[in-house]
Amino acid sequence: MKHILFSLGRWNTKLFVKPPILIFCLAASFLSPVGIQSASAAENIIQQQKKMITGVVTDSQGEVIIGANVKVQGDKLGTTTNIDGTFKLNAPVGAKLVVSFIGYETKTVVAKGEAMKIVLADNSTMLKDVEIVAYGVQKKVTLTGAVSSVKSEELVRTPVSSVNNILAGQLSGVTTIQYSGEPGSDAASVFVRGQATWTDSSPLIQVDGVERSMSDIDPNEIESVSVLKDASATAVFGVRGANGVVLITTKRGKEAKAKISITTSSSILTPTKMVEQANSYEYATFYNQMRANDGLTAMFSDAVMAKFKDHSDPIRFPDTRWADYIMKDATMQTQHNINISGGSKGVRYFISAGAYTQGGLFKEFGQNYNFGYQYNRFNYRSNLDIDVTKSTILSFNIAGNVSNANKPYTGQGSSGMIKAMYQATPFSSPGIIDGKYISTATDYDDVQLPFVGGSGITYFGNASTTGGFMQTNYNKLQFDLQLDQKMDMLTKGLSFKVKGSYNSDFSVYKNGAVSKATYFPVLQKDGNILYKKTGENGSISYTETTGKGRDWYLESSLNYNRSFGQNTITALLLYNQSKEYYYSSSDYPDIPRGYVGLVGRVTYDWNNRYMAEFNVGYNGSENFAPSKRFGTFPAGSIGWIASEENFFKPLKPIVNFMKLRASWGLVGNDKIGGSRFMYLADPYGVNNGSFSSRGGYAYNFGIENSTAYKGAYEDSKNNPDVTWEKAFKQDYGVDVNFLSDRLRTTFDYYYEHRTNILLRDYTAPSIIGFTVPYTNQGVVNSWGWELSAKWQDKIGDKFRYWAGVNLSYNQNKIIEEKEAPMNNDYQYAKGHRIGARSMYQLSEFLL
Repeated sequence: MKHILFSLGRWNTKLFVKPPILIFCLAASFLSPVGIQSASAAENIIQQQKKMITGVVTDSQGEVIIGANVKVQGDKLGTTTNIDGTFKLNAPVGAKLVVSFIGYETKTVVAKGEAMKIVLADNSTMLKDVEIVAYGVQKKVTLTGAVSSVKSEELVRTPVSSVNNILAGQLSGVTTIQYSGEPGSDAASVFVRGQATWTDSSPLIQVDGVERSMSDIDPNEIESVSVLKDASATAVFGVRGANGVVLITTKRGKEAKAKISITTSSSILTPTKMVEQANSYEYATFYNQMRANDGLTAMFSDAVMAKFKDHSDPIRFPDTRWADYIMKDATMQTQHNINISGGSKGVRYFISAGAYTQGGLFKEFGQNYNFGYQYNRFNYRSNLDIDVTKSTILSFNIAGNVSNANKPYTGQGSSGMIKAMYQATPFSSPGIIDGKYISTATDYDDVQLPFVGGSGITYFGNASTTGGFMQTNYNKLQFDLQLDQKMDMLTKGLSFKVKGSYNSDFSVYKNGAVSKATYFPVLQKDGNILYKKTGENGSISYTETTGKGRDWYLESSLNYNRSFGQNTITALLLYNQSKEYYYSSSDYPDIPRGYVGLVGRVTYDWNNRYMAEFNVGYNGSENFAPSKRFGTFPAGSIGWIASEENFFKPLKPIVNFMKLRASWGLVGNDKIGGSRFMYLADPYGVNNGSFSSRGGYAYNFGIENSTAYKGAYEDSKNNPDVTWEKAFKQDYGVDVNFLSDRLRTTFDYYYEHRTNILLRDYTAPSIIGFTVPYTNQGVVNSWGWELSAKWQDKIGDKFRYWAGVNLSYNQNKIIEEKEAPMNNDYQYAKGHRIGARSMYQLSEFLL
């Protein structure tokens, strides 16, 4: 009874305890009174054993972790590790300690009376994740710039000819537009955060830190693709960073046994939805109806209409659906790659060889030369890293490709072939018969066609059109050499790097032109058809031209990365220079294009919680006047990991990571259009000898002297003040991870003010007598937002799955374009987005 009364006494002291707790207390007291005494005694024992718990927290490499949180589970007791990674905590022996630090897996251990050593495992989703940035890498968790990236495994899922075509939908803020499906020329144009200028909006593309094309790289060679979008990430590129930067990093070997990887894929390519065309009978019916609507007589007689309808005379009155006749139903595309990687402690390697083939969709009709669309490419790469000493790494990269592209020759290009196919009349020709091009005529003896129309197969050639083939062979070689030297002997965290790159390419263009005879059907009295020949079947005439390219790049830098307690500081000082030969085929082709510049960057973070970064680029281009050649482009960014604050802890089970960031900065764009060296004296031309009465500038001396002397004339006006475009960019972003990093989201809002866009001032009156020179007066504002979300999880140990979505919105508005005066306000481009069509808005509901 004593113990029952004790339980009742406890219940009486807590007036708001519900009756079920009373029943539990009564039952517990009645069944096991001794148990209550034991629990109370155990609690007293634990309180008596509370003592100073000491220990050290390290990572898996034995490096101490500064600022790690050590907390008693279920209690407010806690502390953090000091500069030596050690901690002291007055807690009961046997209590559970929860040890956590951003970038590491949280660990629960039992408190011991002796010195403890707690090792935290790296969290691969946080600390190990690094982002490729300009001239280096940064921890993703402390990155404050707007950067999106995609890894190798996501690039090789889609078998396409160009990396450009893979990026669509993979990265937020990146837009790709594929203007052509021609084999070998189907690489999509890439835009980063839309267009902010009407000149050249293409981003700077670098492969392993050197400006190169990415359209002909084998995706199996790529480790990652990073897109730098805001000023903080691109300011170091100075006059070349305003349109964004795409960084491609190729794979490198790791210390491990040799790993051989073989991949192969085959795809079937088919035409997309083709335009439905009228057949011969429908064409003639619609044509006659059109003339009847205009009050005119029909051109296609009933006899011709009957021929079209019953197909009784398919040679003279054909019904050819040109799209079906010319194009194949499908063609093959294959991609193969074999690579080997591995290495020892001193040498690491990655070697790759790949082949890509793509057939064309246009038929070749059994000719003895190849005039169909085909593209073949062979890629090779060898990346080698050698540890010369424990502090010196020497890296070699050798890569290149050999490609061969075939296409028909029409003098109109691939777009001209498509136009001819769709604009041709279905009765102009029955096609190719016994290797001969047959054309209908309007001079039949019995039934007359009113007209024939154009041919739909211009690339085959006929009496009036030259056909043939074009072939381009391309050979590209790239070489990189880099030395990375640690300089810890001077101060810990300091390193020096020097890099040199050389690129060359050579192309051979062959054109084979051939004329073909045209055959017209002639109906004989016995019903047979003979053919009247016009023109001759000529032999193929060949022309061959060559092209070449060459450029080099040099870079040297000092890097610093060191932690002082909970403070981490990194710094970069870099000098680079490049020169590209044969840059232009028309404007001063013998003068190479050159860039030279300095780069500076400083980053700071405290306890992986508060971050700040400052970047500056100082560089210039030879394309501008000496006084306008160099510029300074600063940018800064800040970040705050709010999830590491104490007030955020209640949300941690759901929102385990939240980072806020913002950036501001100035960047430039030197791809302004116009011509080269617009700062030089006004150019002039020399006339061909025609007199002014014939539109020339020639002159003569004397009255009866008919000899013409060539005259010089002013060609255009130059402007010594022309310079690059300037873009002031702002970016505000938040990164939030939910449910133990299974759901990762990123949101950015950005705004850009682009000035100094090159234009001609058409507000100037025409009476000045010359075309006004280019000036930097254009202004465009652009803005938008980006949202990226990705869910990744696993079921069991062997099944992983993920799903992601990227949403991007971009808008721009022309603020100033100096247009000629218009009659109506709606005709101005000013106030509208770049490329908007000029339309009159009749109602607010129409547009």
